Amino acid sequence: MRKNKEISLACFLLILGIAVSLISGMIIIQSDRARLYYVMDESFDTIKSRIVRWNNYEVGDRTKSEVRLLDKAKELSRCLKREEASDALLEQYAYEQRLDGILVTDADNVPTYGWGEIDESVWDEFLNNDVSYDASHYPENSYATRMDIGGSQYDFAIVSRQDQVGCVAVLSEKREIFAKDEISIQTLLDDFIFELKGTAVIASGDEIISTNDEELKGKCLQDWLKMSAEDFGELNQTSNLIRLTINGRHLCGEVRRVEGYDIYIFFPEVKVYSTFIMTESFGIILYVLACILFLFLRYKQEEKNREKSAEQLRTISSISRVYSFVLLIDLGTDSWKVLKSADKMESALSQGSDVKYMLKRYAEHVLTEAYQEDFLRFSDMADMAARVAGKTYVSCVMEEKNAKWEQLFFVPQKYDEDGKLQEVIFLCRDVSTEKKKEIHYQNSLRRSVEHAERASVAKTDFLRRMSHDIRTPINGIKGMIEISRYYAGDEEKQEECRQKIVSASSFLLDLVNNVLDMNKLESGQVRLEQKPFDLLELFRETVSLVEVQAVECQVDFQVDVCKGVHWNVLGSPLHLRQILQNIMSNAIKYNREGGTVHVSVEETGSTRKMAIFVFTCQDTGLGMSEEFQKRAFEPFAQENASARTSYAGTGLGLPIAKELTEKMGGSIHFTSQQGQGTTFTIELRFKLADHVEDKEDSEDQDICLDGIHVLLVEDNDLNMEIAQFILENAGAAVTKAWNGQEAVDCFLQSEGGTYDIILMDIMMPVMDGLDAARCIRSLDRSDAKSVPIFAITANAFSDDKERSYKAGMNEHISKPIIKKDLLRIMKKYIPK
Repeated sequence: MRKNKEISLACFLLILGIAVSLISGMIIIQSDRARLYYVMDESFDTIKSRIVRWNNYEVGDRTKSEVRLLDKAKELSRCLKREEASDALLEQYAYEQRLDGILVTDADNVPTYGWGEIDESVWDEFLNNDVSYDASHYPENSYATRMDIGGSQYDFAIVSRQDQVGCVAVLSEKREIFAKDEISIQTLLDDFIFELKGTAVIASGDEIISTNDEELKGKCLQDWLKMSAEDFGELNQTSNLIRLTINGRHLCGEVRRVEGYDIYIFFPEVKVYSTFIMTESFGIILYVLACILFLFLRYKQEEKNREKSAEQLRTISSISRVYSFVLLIDLGTDSWKVLKSADKMESALSQGSDVKYMLKRYAEHVLTEAYQEDFLRFSDMADMAARVAGKTYVSCVMEEKNAKWEQLFFVPQKYDEDGKLQEVIFLCRDVSTEKKKEIHYQNSLRRSVEHAERASVAKTDFLRRMSHDIRTPINGIKGMIEISRYYAGDEEKQEECRQKIVSASSFLLDLVNNVLDMNKLESGQVRLEQKPFDLLELFRETVSLVEVQAVECQVDFQVDVCKGVHWNVLGSPLHLRQILQNIMSNAIKYNREGGTVHVSVEETGSTRKMAIFVFTCQDTGLGMSEEFQKRAFEPFAQENASARTSYAGTGLGLPIAKELTEKMGGSIHFTSQQGQGTTFTIELRFKLADHVEDKEDSEDQDICLDGIHVLLVEDNDLNMEIAQFILENAGAAVTKAWNGQEAVDCFLQSEGGTYDIILMDIMMPVMDGLDAARCIRSLDRSDAKSVPIFAITANAFSDDKERSYKAGMNEHISKPIIKKDLLRIMKKYIPK
């Protein structure tokens, strides 16, 4: 069928093309013929006007020639009267008058004298003419004429002799010698140009007198016409139009009689019908291209339609696979039709006479009891029209007895003329996977909400504790200052106050460091070192630090160093110390008076390149409840705030220890029983080191800065005073600047090498420390590139250090300034 349709379309396009081509061709041919007739009429009129002009010219020229010749004959007659006739006289006169022949006769018309190389037959014809007798016997008569003799034209003039009876005849041959403005019958068509490149022929009988075709000149008419494939007498003539073929060229034109001549004008049909040929050719090409384009676009559209139909078929097929069963319910007849069935529907469809009973059977056999009543309300046909009004479908999700979840649809299908619902489709689709994901997502969301709520409560509790833990040492610092003023002369009391102020400020610093460490761990900014250190020595140093805390809390602190061989290891000693200190400090803080803390380190295994160490911290403290153990490593989590001792902490010690342990590739876990105590076990792997460099054992009192000139840049008065005291107390000379711009000006105004070290704060007005360092490094001075610049700042994050180094600084020292640390670092840059 599709093939017949394509054939019919092709035939229609072909017939349409032929019809359009014929109609347009006829119109164009008529237009071309109208132009042809117009050009022919114009050409015939032009040739006619030229022939008339030539005839007029011919008549005038003949008359003048004959008159002049008569005058010459009369003059010769008078000359013979004056002089005796002789051959010499006639020759002289013929030469002067440009005559071709002279003949003098007597009364009997017998030649007496003659001159010229004129054939005797010409004179014989002349002498036998009655005109010569009249002229000789009647002096008042004279005669002049033009005669064609022997293929040539001659002008004759005859007058009577004045010296005796007889006549004088002169003869002049007509020659084709003309001036530039003169014409001849042969040259009438030389400059004639046709619009359609036609051929014109002027013929007299069989003679071609004139033509614009060089090939026809000198030929007779029959020679030309014999070149035609047709018999000229039987030429096809339609509306006086003659068609003939000459040398393979198809010509058309007319023959007309003009002024006694036959005028032939023919045009090449290629030129005559050039518009038709060009237009039809171009039109056919365009039509063929248009048909090809049309067929191509139609093919593409059909291909698209086929793809769309195939896609729709695939979609319908896919939909049919998606739905487990499909029923068409007729509300008018209270019946149904099964479009796609399922095993679970067989019991419901096999019994019952109406839709309601069938749906009830479905609910009882398929759905769980909890959803049966909901389904019956959902599938009630009494109000179905109202529920689906303006909707594409209504649906609900029900649980089946086989633990699957099904999504049920009622889709309006057909309405009557009054708009009343007649048919609906009942569909069922298995959505167990989606439902389980939804339930899982809801459970996850609920857990996330609970976790967020716990985190929010923990942060709120953290802020309360922070308020307490920050205000308590600050209160202690301010109180100790007031007490020290009261006991101004009591040096022992003054030292006691100073020690307590140092203790409170150290706690504040630890508090801030813990918060910052947790932030760095969460943002991934902590960078572990890989340097050699003595693990046993670090363990003992950490123990010595927390033992003081144990004594203050009246806790028995026990240390056990088990057997070990590979104590020289590679790692990050700073962060290991932090892990151990946090765990040991917690064991002391959350213990009871008289309690015990037992710590140990043991090498549990090794290879040629690596050793495994286990750190244990066991206490007899308060312990943790089972509920709190689940969130012990959460930031800010603390179980019992009322049980906290003074300066108990932030709840960040365990999270920091866990994050650092895992970052080092180790593990940390604990066992705890509320009221009995807690045991923490930390396992870490370290690469082995060949040796550990000895520590520099030099105290700050051994460092002398005599002769060292320091440019100190600080915008805070108190920090300026503290730093100035530390430097000058060590023997250094100090020049102060209060912002970055002053520091740059001081350096510019100084001589080269004036400053040995520059201590630069970062956050300052006018110009900050980073810009000031960049300005100094960019100066065109030798010392600007070499002078050490230290960043002394409260910005302690790793990215702050990177920005300092990129600005050209050599060191980054975090506030608060530790005297021995500052002097130790400065010592590295002091020339020995």
